[in-house]
Amino acid sequence: MKAKRILPIYIFLLVFSQISSAQQQKAEQVAEMSEYNCEILLLNLDKVFASVSNAPNSVGYVVIHPAKGSVLQALKYQSAIPNYANFRGFDVKRMKIVRGAEKDETKIEFWRVFEGDKQSSFTQTNWTSVIRQEKTALIGEQHYDYDSSCNEFRVDFFAEFLLANPHMNGKLVIYNLSISKAKKKAKELLDQLSNTQIPRDRLKIYYNTKTKKGYFYTRFWLVTRI
Repeated sequence: MKAKRILPIYIFLLVFSQISSAQQQKAEQVAEMSEYNCEILLLNLDKVFASVSNAPNSVGYVVIHPAKGSVLQALKYQSAIPNYANFRGFDVKRMKIVRGAEKDETKIEFWRVFEGDKQSSFTQTNWTSVIRQEKTALIGEQHYDYDSSCNEFRVDFFAEFLLANPHMNGKLVIYNLSISKAKKKAKELLDQLSNTQIPRDRLKIYYNTKTKKGYFYTRFWLVTRI
């Protein structure tokens, strides 16, 4: 008789705990930012890493919304995120990057999403990398004098722009006081680009020894074909 009385109470507590647990498993927006700032970006990534690390059944989502008509600033975010995750020793498999829809200004959202949460889905958008008006466009930079996730522009993004703009060529300007070091870096970059669909005749290499304070870096340009 006692067991019959206890059973409904046990079932009620079990159901209540499951409901409470489900309520606690909702996606949580950890942070948000708009203006590009390296320090704030890395601070917000630390927040996501810590939040996800405290919940083994969760995944971090970074949703990047580019400003209308320009994806360059958004690509800075996308370049920095996996680099910094690796630097921090965070499992990149638990970090998803989503290319969101365009907004009036660049916006980035940081989320913690739990496994099985079907309501919190993010739509992947195809960003346009087409450049219609500019005759030349600076796409990005890589710096080699110091370690910084925010300055590590990805070569595959450069290839993405070249593929989207067949009327333009790629121009890589390598700044270093030593031509031999610059040529070594040029070979590294060309080897990386050889893994893409960009033909070699669309890539031009230039060296510049007039670099402020002797900094070592590369600028990636798109230039209209003559």
